[in-house]
Amino acid sequence: MFAFRKIIRIALAVVSMNVLAACASGPTFKETRASELAVAPGLTRIYFYRVDTMAGVGFQLNISIDGVPIGSMLPGGYFYEDKPPGSYEISTTRLGQKDSTKITVKQGETRYIRFDLVIGFFGGHLIPTPVSTELGKSEIANSKFDKVAP
Repeated sequence: MFAFRKIIRIALAVVSMNVLAACASGPTFKETRASELAVAPGLTRIYFYRVDTMAGVGFQLNISIDGVPIGSMLPGGYFYEDKPPGSYEISTTRLGQKDSTKITVKQGETRYIRFDLVIGFFGGHLIPTPVSTELGKSEIANSKFDKVAP
């Protein structure tokens, strides 16, 4: 019985380490915000982030703007893209299902897109959700820069 408990404890420790390793690691938004390059004249900035949660550590879907993959991130991660003002479709695709939202950004504006995990019958999906500037700044504050190239 003792050996069985010891094996269970070791297995749980290994799983815990793997789960923690699957979360974003790097400097936080609060730490890097001041040192980010300024948005170039004529462009806008769009932040993409995932709230730090243990749920969905296995889901790292490519994020696309107008069908062009721009990257992905782990839970607790964020990255940004600078784009010209205009309307854009932000999307992820999994198992043939596309989840998307449309946003319009004005010159000099900063937008925040949160990716929410929704568990479905065949797995999970990351749903892009535009959020207010206030909510975006609050939720992204402790996120870590974590852009994975597409």
